[in-house]
Amino acid sequence: MTEFTSYCLGFAFDIPQPKPNMWPQRGRVALIRKIKPEWQAGHLNGIGGMIEDFDRDHGASCAGLEAMVREFREETGFSTQVEVWQSFHIMGNDSWQVECFKAFNIPLEQLKSTTDEKVVITYVDQLPGSVLFNLRWLIPLSLDPQPLPTMQVYR
Repeated sequence: MTEFTSYCLGFAFDIPQPKPNMWPQRGRVALIRKIKPEWQAGHLNGIGGMIEDFDRDHGASCAGLEAMVREFREETGFSTQVEVWQSFHIMGNDSWQVECFKAFNIPLEQLKSTTDEKVVITYVDQLPGSVLFNLRWLIPLSLDPQPLPTMQVYR
């Protein structure tokens, strides 16, 4: 039997949450330059990581949120509350799952690199070539102002 691993992935923006029929203007997003795993090395990804057993202390349905708050604090030195994060997408297969989150009105200038993986602030309409390929659709999806239920994609 294959071991199943769950992850959280977050996009923190310095702009207010977009409203229906109002596409966001020139906002910025916090990303992180990955060193590991090897297939991500040198690329920019959202901030996040593995959902640990202790993240499930408040129940399985809250584990992703708890992990997102913890990972964001560990990787940026900035504390948030679970209420700040909104789940917007879940993807995975039979061995892994990633729950994606978004947060708005985050003071990105207060974020700092606290690990060997560096925090990078970039404009959402000028994503660098080094972003992981799926961020080119995940970031616009996270900014979609239409109130969509959490989408799940498995392959």
